[in-house]
Amino acid sequence: PPKPPCARPVDFSLVLDESGSMQNHVEGANGSKAFAGRVVSQYALGGANARFSVVSFAADATMRVAWSSSEGEIIAGIDEMVADGQTSISDGFQAAGQLFADSRPNATKVLLLLSDGQQTVDAAPGKTPSETSTDAAALLKANGVTVFAWGFGKEVNLTTLQQIATDPSKALLTPDLNELNNYLAGLEATICNESPPPSAPPLPPSAPPPPKPPCARPVDFSLVLD
Repeated sequence: PPKPPCARPVDFSLVLDESGSMQNHVEGANGSKAFAGRVVSQYALGGANARFSVVSFAADATMRVAWSSSEGEIIAGIDEMVADGQTSISDGFQAAGQLFADSRPNATKVLLLLSDGQQTVDAAPGKTPSETSTDAAALLKANGVTVFAWGFGKEVNLTTLQQIATDPSKALLTPDLNELNNYLAGLEATICNESPPPSAPPLPPSAPPPPKPPCARPVDFSLVLD
């Protein structure tokens, strides 16, 4: 059956880690590419429904897909990722911020970060790499973007994820990537709030009225109209 639309249009940006530590976590049925595809598959696309953008990051960010409502185009962009290099989460957030500058005025703006580690490069002056990533997330949140920060493995810090996310309930840390799939339905419910009720089926045709009972005696009735 077709997916029910969200209550409002959704502009959803996937910000995906493709640094070297992800080399064993990108491909395959349990990899990040398949996971990102499952995220997309949760939503009704096109028209006034959801659309996606995809940004991947290693030492630098790459815009894989600008805003699109084509599931095929989105999946193709995800499939272009190749894991290699350092980790600059802040670069990913900055690239997503440029995309959100072109978001629809009435859309719910959502970003999902997926990473297996912390920022390792591009520290701002006087900041640690981790602080640089949380500062970049703060700019997105100040512009009305709801940020979900999901991580997996042993190299991710839950406190950092909670600082990146809009609130701690939107941060997740699991032992492995596959476990995050258990939270996709809840993510969709949170983002969509509640879908508009489906259109009511047409009413069945009304039955013809029963025949009127006859009078006790014949009646001759004359209408005299002005």
